[in-house]
Amino acid sequence: MIKVRRMNKTNITKEYLGFEVRPTGHLLLLMPIRPSEKIGSIYLPSNTQDSMQSQQEICLVLAMGDNAYRQEGVGAELFANGPFCQVGDWVDTNQYEKHPKRWQHLPKILCYYVNDTRILGTYSDEDVEKALGMKLTANEIREEMKQKG
Repeated sequence: MIKVRRMNKTNITKEYLGFEVRPTGHLLLLMPIRPSEKIGSIYLPSNTQDSMQSQQEICLVLAMGDNAYRQEGVGAELFANGPFCQVGDWVDTNQYEKHPKRWQHLPKILCYYVNDTRILGTYSDEDVEKALGMKLTANEIREEMKQKG
């Protein structure tokens, strides 16, 4: 059985962005994988990289709002088996359910705010590597994502 990596942290935005971002309420902050600047010997223009990244549906969970997966009353049964994901997990989202966020001083960094109920699935590190067809390991992808800022 493949284990899903759990970080047991509530917020890893400072590690990836250089400053802390705290989503409010039931929102999650996700970071999609930015494509490599070069494929083979061909350099991709930044607008092509941006376009490819905005279409990426596999994201890393950077932070969760205080009320994420804590619904009470009507709809509480959605989370009867616990949260769909945790900080540090790789998740799958719908391309049209994300609210993009960029910071002026980090133009290459794209993140998304997503409602807690909009996570479609989770990936193990091994599955991320297979799904993306990359030669990098999931941990190498994480390290590369930290350096893109």
